[in-house]
This record gives sequence, C-alpha cells and structure tokens, in this order.
Amino acid sequence: FGLIQPIVINQHGDLIAGGRRIAAALSLGWTEIDVVQKETLSPDDLKEMELEENVRRKDITWQERCLAIDEIHELKSRNAALVGDEWGYEETAELLNIKGRSNIWYACQVASLLAKGDEQVMICSTFADAVRLLIQRKEDEVTKAFVEQLHATAIQQQLQLVGIAASSSLLDDCSISPVI
Repeated sequence: FGLIQPIVINQHGDLIAGGRRIAAALSLGWTEIDVVQKETLSPDDLKEMELEENVRRKDITWQERCLAIDEIHELKSRNAALVGDEWGYEETAELLNIKGRSNIWYACQVASLLAKGDEQVMICSTFADAVRLLIQRKEDEVTKAFVEQLHATAIQQQLQLVGIAASSSLLDDCSISPVI
C-alpha cells in the first residue's frame, strides 16, 4: 500500500517524525515521500512531539510479526486464487523483503500454533526459539513413527518365526515326510 503515514518536518525542514519511514523509502529507491509540515513549533513542542511519537509507537513482537506475515500470506494467496493465479511463500518473502521462502513458511507454521493458543510457542522468547520448538516437535514425531515402525516390524518378524516353528512342529507330528 506504500506509505500509509507521511513523515513530519518542522518549518525549517528538520525531521520530527518518520526516520524509519524515510529509511524504508530510500531502501526502496523512492525519490519522493509525503510530508506533513508543522509550522511555528517551539523547540519544546518539537521535542514533545518526538517523544510522544516514540512513546506511542508500538514495537511489534515476534509473535505479532508471525501473525501479520501469515495474515498477509493468506490474503495474498486467497486473492490470487480468486483471479486464477498462484501465490506462494516465495512471493510473500519478496513482497515483505524477507530472505528465503522457508522463513515465511516457518512464520506461517508458528502463526498457526499461536492462533491455536499453543502455550509452549507463545512463551518462547524469540522467533528462533519457536522455530527450534517446531523442529523438535517434528523430530519427535518422526522418531515416534520410526520406533512404532521398528516395533511393528519386530512383532511381524517374531510372528513369522513362531509360524515357522509351529509349522515345523506340525510336520514332526505328521506321518508324511516333507519333500526337501
């Protein structure tokens, strides 16, 4: 959507609010940006505006960031599907200027767990911790399935051995000699 809120300058052209917005615009190669000019502000007024902007500005948590990435990805995917297009993790990564579609995939997976109220994920200190938890859970799931498969194979082999032993004892009781 581009710049949602313009930067603010004083009557002398000094920046009051919007340093991050300017940095983002420059990184995107913009040569123009919307500006609101506040005239006849005293130095105290300027300082108060700057402080108020900084106090009121809400830093986004990693949890909020994951949920936002997931929501953007879902919106873009749904809108693309409505017009017969496809939208994937790579497109979301490019849109948000995030390196690697796997980072988007992990953000969406973690967001899904957050949306379900997964307390272990919610209390993680960082996104990286949440991803480690997600990976550990997947490893545990794969290990459990592997152990179950090994157990099932061992039981099957035991049954086959018992079956061979049972058929051998049946032949011993039989008056017909087996053909070898």
